[in-house]
Amino acid sequence: MLLKRMRFLTTSSTRTRRSASCCWSDPGVLIVSSQARHYVNQSAGKKFTEAVILNYVSMHEESTTRTPLVGFLSMGSDPTESIKSFAKKKKTECRDISMGQGQEVPSRRILTQSFQDGGWVLLQNCHLGLSFMDEVLETILTTENINPNFRLWVTTEPHPKFPINFLQNSIKFTNEPPQGIKAGLSRTYNNTTQEQLDISSAHQWKPILYSLAFLHTTVQERRKFGPLGWNIPYEFNQSDLNASLTFVQTHLDDMDQAGSVLGVCAVHDSGGAIRGESY
Repeated sequence: MLLKRMRFLTTSSTRTRRSASCCWSDPGVLIVSSQARHYVNQSAGKKFTEAVILNYVSMHEESTTRTPLVGFLSMGSDPTESIKSFAKKKKTECRDISMGQGQEVPSRRILTQSFQDGGWVLLQNCHLGLSFMDEVLETILTTENINPNFRLWVTTEPHPKFPINFLQNSIKFTNEPPQGIKAGLSRTYNNTTQEQLDISSAHQWKPILYSLAFLHTTVQERRKFGPLGWNIPYEFNQSDLNASLTFVQTHLDDMDQAGSVLGVCAVHDSGGAIRGESY
């Protein structure tokens, strides 16, 4: 154990200190990260280094009508689609709105409506509406009659001026992208519903779904190398994968029933666009 610790500390100390602007493409950062993961794995066990799949069911059971659930956004990981999918499983309407200038009025309206009918409210990108967060907290804490099925979900980037009272009264979670191909595929298939698996009767559907999941995981792993290979940095999040799956499924449904050959290629572009070709 002492030898492992000395090896890790030696590796760390030989790396020069990096500035705040460094990226994962820096070989020194990659080496230290790999050594740190190896040291924790050998010292404490695999469960401390393997990716943890976020459990929305347990979070929902822990929450109340007056306890917001705050998700911190990270590069390549947006919980919006997962929250909407979970609401669909619960057969609950999820009303979402992206915060920004002038969005306070519609936000108040959907909050009031959801208080009454027990729907969920998803306020996205709340770091763009910090001044409104105190009002939201006061509203859910002081409103007397709230449907017990109501829940408030919030997504935000980490921000030093995010109201501390809001965070203290909420359940906080983050959904960082998993490290490694195996963990990435596990996360993707955990977010895949039986309805998505059975949405197309074409025999090509499930193999293509796996191929897209593998492609998605691969490009997410590529982000650690910074801008190398891309025109601009891009998140490649769950929304991109869902868009590609919809694109492929649409082409499979339109495929000639006589059995003509159809080649489908869904390509993630740095900007979210998807190109398709059939031949």
